[in-house]
Amino acid sequence: MAKSSFHILRTDIGKMTDKNEKISFHYPKHGFAIVKLTTYGNYIIEMNSYDVTEGSFKRMPEYKDAIIRVSQKMVDAFEEEDKAYTHMESQFQQVHGKDYYERKLEGKVPQKYVRKTYDVEKPKEAEIRELLKKEAESYFHGKKISIIDVDKYVNQRCEVAYADRYRYWEEAKKLFDEIESYHEEKENERFMQQINDERVKMRSFIDGEEHIVMADLKRSLEGITIPLNLSLEVDYDQSLSRLDADIILDDGLNVPTTKASILSTGKISIKAKLIREIEEAKTYCGISLIYYLASVFFNASPNINKVGLTLWEKAKLNGLCWVEFDRSKFQKLRRSQVSPVSNISSHYPVLEMRQNRDALTLYKIPHDEFIVEIDKHKATPSV
Repeated sequence: MAKSSFHILRTDIGKMTDKNEKISFHYPKHGFAIVKLTTYGNYIIEMNSYDVTEGSFKRMPEYKDAIIRVSQKMVDAFEEEDKAYTHMESQFQQVHGKDYYERKLEGKVPQKYVRKTYDVEKPKEAEIRELLKKEAESYFHGKKISIIDVDKYVNQRCEVAYADRYRYWEEAKKLFDEIESYHEEKENERFMQQINDERVKMRSFIDGEEHIVMADLKRSLEGITIPLNLSLEVDYDQSLSRLDADIILDDGLNVPTTKASILSTGKISIKAKLIREIEEAKTYCGISLIYYLASVFFNASPNINKVGLTLWEKAKLNGLCWVEFDRSKFQKLRRSQVSPVSNISSHYPVLEMRQNRDALTLYKIPHDEFIVEIDKHKATPSV
């Protein structure tokens, strides 16, 4: 069995920033204005015009349009920030069965070296005769000769010259082909070694060798982006094809506590969320986190058939959820169809989630009581 601990630092996904809208003025008025909306809901106007004052700008229809656009940008930003916490399943990684990877392994074939072609043309008799003709003209230069003398000079030498030129061409081609054969042999050996290394690595991945799984998990977890600080304690048993992980919320489920909407005037309203809205957001945050991490764990190796996840508050003082996922069932989920809160009950979890003041709330369970419930659940086969 392999054990390891990991720490994940929160990433500012959908971080709130001020929003701007620029309005340009043309003839007969020149310049531009910027309408800025801060994350606190304050509107700031920056004028850059000699012809238009701030007061006259506020009376222009362009001002109201800019207010509406910049307000919508901020509302969209608030919604994106909420989604970063409550819909982490949007980063869900598709999980495949072992046969999928076996087929990929079988499909791995080495690359083949593509031989170069010898692109020097064979010598032609007409070319040889033309060269000999020029040679004859140079040889007889300044002498009184006839066409017959030139033809005689060419005919006497053409056969031998052509045979020599052809032999040189064949020798060069032979050397070229020998060099290409050498390159072909060496490159194909390299390609075969490369594919064999890949096959060995993939076989280790499919079989779920413990050092491979832990190394892949380390790389995967270092690359994930979530808005929470986590500590993970992972146990993996290759022989049982099982991975268990404690997910510890170092700072709790700190979801956004403000919301935004657009008033009839086009301006934004930013106010504190209701307690029930915050509680429901925490529920969606915790359950969506479990689904996202489950997909990461399953993808560490197709040998992992069971993933058991336990969601804890800081220092494991209270438990929030324990669930065991089966690969054959989990791999049927698709990112576009995953609805963690409604789906989790089909995996027979240990959690206390119910409606409270019109909010779906995930309740804390004291540590010892939580452990007892998990042990009971493990001892009772799922239906």
